[in-house]
Amino acid sequence: MPPAFTHINSTRRGSLSSALLDAKERIRLLEWLEERFGIEQSRFDDFALLAYGDQINAAPVEASQLAESVSALETGLPLVKVSRAGMYKPSTRGMQVFGVYATKNTVEIGASGMKDLVEGRAFPWPGEKGFVIVTVDGYPAGVALCREGRLISQLPKMMTSSMELSGTEKLGA
Repeated sequence: MPPAFTHINSTRRGSLSSALLDAKERIRLLEWLEERFGIEQSRFDDFALLAYGDQINAAPVEASQLAESVSALETGLPLVKVSRAGMYKPSTRGMQVFGVYATKNTVEIGASGMKDLVEGRAFPWPGEKGFVIVTVDGYPAGVALCREGRLISQLPKMMTSSMELSGTEKLGA
């Protein structure tokens, strides 16, 4: 089992600071993304990985440096959350951006599958247990959890409450 992530008190739990992931934690996260989704570690070469409490954000190196000088509350795109047990949960927004580079554990669900997930319905899926990137028409739309032969939505409620599937049909309402 990989070493546990070191939680850092920061913006999400009181402090107004972030912390750059140390080399060991950065490597652990990038290895997990590569092992789970096939996203090459080199895709993150131009990004700083910043810890904000239990969340790790990816920000262009220049933006992270600027954020330090202007005391930004939070910088970058949420990439993963880290559980107390040190396990990663990929964020929807992070996978919408970096999921285009995924070569495994992606699931094309189409419009009807996306509607099911948005409306909170799990559906049968025979895939490998764990997180998957769900795509619609080849584009990463979010994250689902494959467990006990079913896909379970991991889409944030604030996103699904206003999501539109076709431009005219509002979902989650």
